[in-house]
This record gives sequence, C-alpha cells and structure tokens, in this order.
Amino acid sequence: MRDLWAVFGRICLDVDFHHQVFSRANNSATFEQLADLETFLRITNNLCLGRWDIMEINRCVTENFGGPTRMPVTAAEDDQEVIPVRFQLAAARPLPFPGNQSFCTAVGLTAVDRRFRDMVLTMATGGAAPSEVVAELSRSTEIHPIIPLTPVEAAALLAVIRTKEPQLAAFHQAKWIVPDQIACTVGYSPDPATPYLHVSQPGAIAYLITNPGRFQDLVQNRVVQGALAPGDLFSQLNQHFLQQ
Repeated sequence: MRDLWAVFGRICLDVDFHHQVFSRANNSATFEQLADLETFLRITNNLCLGRWDIMEINRCVTENFGGPTRMPVTAAEDDQEVIPVRFQLAAARPLPFPGNQSFCTAVGLTAVDRRFRDMVLTMATGGAAPSEVVAELSRSTEIHPIIPLTPVEAAALLAVIRTKEPQLAAFHQAKWIVPDQIACTVGYSPDPATPYLHVSQPGAIAYLITNPGRFQDLVQNRVVQGALAPGDLFSQLNQHFLQQ
C-alpha cells in the first residue's frame, strides 16, 4: 500500500505528475486497456503496484463523489478535490521521486486515512517538533507502518497538514470514501482468460443511497457487512457527505 499512498500524495503535490497520470487514465477502460498507465507507474516510476492499485489510481484521478452522484473529472487542472490541496502550498513543486517517496507516502496517507490524518494534525497543532514526527513514524503502530522521514520532510508534512487538513479531508471524502460499515473497492478475475473486473466502492455507496431497497440484497451477498440498520447507515452516509 505504501506505493499507492505515495501516488496519491504526489498527485496532490506535483502538478506534472498529476497531469502525467491523468493523461494515461481512462475511467471506462479495463485494466488490460491501461498499458500506458501501467508502464508509467510500474516501469517509469518503479512503483510496486498491483492491478487493484492501478485501477484505484485510474478511478481516483478520473472521478469524484461529492454525494450519491458520480462526477467525472474532465481534465487534471479541473479536479476540484486535488487543486485546493495544492493551491498556494509551499511544497507544491515537483518533488524528486522516488527519492522523496516516503514524504509522498506520508502525505498520501493523510489523504486516505482519517486516524493518521488526525494524529498528524494533533502533532502539528500541538507544536510537535519535526524530530517527534520522525520518531513517531520510525516505528509501526496500529495507525501507521514505518514511514522513514528526514527532519526536513517531517517539517514539510506538519506544514501541509496544518494548512491543508480540510482540503485533504475533502479529497478523502470524494476520492476514497471508506465508511466503517461498507466494504472497500474490490477486483476479481474469474479465470486467466477473463479481463480483470474492478468494482467501485464509492459507486456502491452512491448506489445504496439512491437504492435503499437493495440494502438487504447486498448484506445477504456480503457486499455490505456490519450491524447498522439501513436507516442508520443512510443517515450516517448522508451526514458524512453533508460535512464536506
């Protein structure tokens, strides 16, 4: 997952990288049709990404879910969930990669994991020194794996979260969306001769909101797992969307 988080972080920080990824993405394509994107990520940038990772990157750069309606992204410069993260951010310049991969990983994780984002924000608002961030991320915890940062990178991470936490939370909301009671995006190949199938988890959430009568069908088929009643689930989801 580190390389996937690194891609999300670099998309938020690096204009050129974002454009390079977007130019190779296609929301309606299968994995087998995304050879240029696969080559750019796996070979050009030497990233260890599986089919699921590449399809999630493809999905995230080409669509947003601000609520139950999918909103296609027509151009990288028009992505209203990425541009605000980058806007007037001191770190918004091309970053050496993979030399700064750990920094991009840390930023990317703040954009897709609420507990990690809250932890870093608490450190930033509490006046933690960069050395404290370095020490925290030098060990694995239940919140994060080891993410080795230099003191300079740790200071930059604190600056990013201090100034852009709302924008990162909005990115999380529109791009990732993993409420506690709904399964994540899934991918599956029935057999070697069958194209890889990728099912959008944000799309499933949008479908549930607009088709509440299908909730029990999804529960019975274990697409949705958890103890919330449909009414409680839809209430939480709608509140989550309205907070954006």
